[in-house]
Amino acid sequence: MATALREAAGAGRPVLFVCQGNICRSPFAEALLRRHWSGDAGAPPVGSCGTLPRPGRPTPEFGIAAASAQGIDLRPHRSRYLASSDAEGAGLIVVFDEKNRISVADSYPELAAPVVKLGDLTDGHDIADPVDGDQAMFDRVYGMIERGVRA
Repeated sequence: MATALREAAGAGRPVLFVCQGNICRSPFAEALLRRHWSGDAGAPPVGSCGTLPRPGRPTPEFGIAAASAQGIDLRPHRSRYLASSDAEGAGLIVVFDEKNRISVADSYPELAAPVVKLGDLTDGHDIADPVDGDQAMFDRVYGMIERGVRA
């Protein structure tokens, strides 16, 4: 992933985090990477989208609380759908589980950008969608995302 990040940065093409709904995992990962790269003028743009065509949804309250504990404010976030222009313009697409990877590949079979799973940077495990979980699940999942982004 480090090579793909460097290539995305050199081309000025975005790093795009993609999950199913773009309300839990991908907006948190986007915010973490954006914070990590703050002040780095050479860093590529960072964004997030979802594979479900249901834009405009907010992050659940448990997600807002888990993100807040790590200094991230997800209250203003609203979900966005992964449009072809997003996928085709990305320098790197980062997903969270095999379901996300398959969805992106099925929707955009000619995609040039590499698609990597964030969990492959840490322990190789998928990062589950916490959308129907409790606060403990959101805290656990956001911790996994934080470790992956840091890696």
